[in-house]
Amino acid sequence: MFIASPATFALPNKKAAYALTHIVFYLSDYGRHDPALSEDALTSLEFAGLLAWLDQDFDLLSEVCVALRFAGRVPSEIWEDWLALEMGGFVLQPATRGSGADSYHEYLVGSWWASHAGAEGFRGTPVEGALMVERRGAPRGPLRRISEYLFHLGAARSCDWEQMRGLLEAVLGEEEHRILTCAAESTARFGDFFEGFARAEG
Repeated sequence: MFIASPATFALPNKKAAYALTHIVFYLSDYGRHDPALSEDALTSLEFAGLLAWLDQDFDLLSEVCVALRFAGRVPSEIWEDWLALEMGGFVLQPATRGSGADSYHEYLVGSWWASHAGAEGFRGTPVEGALMVERRGAPRGPLRRISEYLFHLGAARSCDWEQMRGLLEAVLGEEEHRILTCAAESTARFGDFFEGFARAEG
């Protein structure tokens, strides 16, 4: 079954990750019923959350945390503390002519997560007339940099997190390394996740 294949969600694929969260939403009737997920399906959600965290993808991580809560699990405190902090970066303001895409969906999904996590959502005061949502200070995560580094290692790449963590620490900036360290601390399954993520023979 698609949702019970954790290896699928250890590799960057946002389309698959969003499909996973939406399936859980449907199975739970948006939190009204226990979706009775298997341990493999719960692991799939954790792996999708790890990729979202490493990418600092607020929108996807919000959906993963909602899905975990609908499945009766409390998401990583590290993830949810960050979501709560980032909710303060949304600003509601009048739309101007020619305004492009805004951060409305992130704001909506983040506020939806907050409503289930006891955090503050829908911050800001709506303005009259056309509205746009701006997200200030949106961070960039190290996911791409880590992926590229592992790829270029070639045969020297290992699926053993403990073996690779020192090499990654040496090439990542301070903030990038902090995000990676927090990822490893956010779940007991990080070693299993990295085994699939690294795509190495051993």
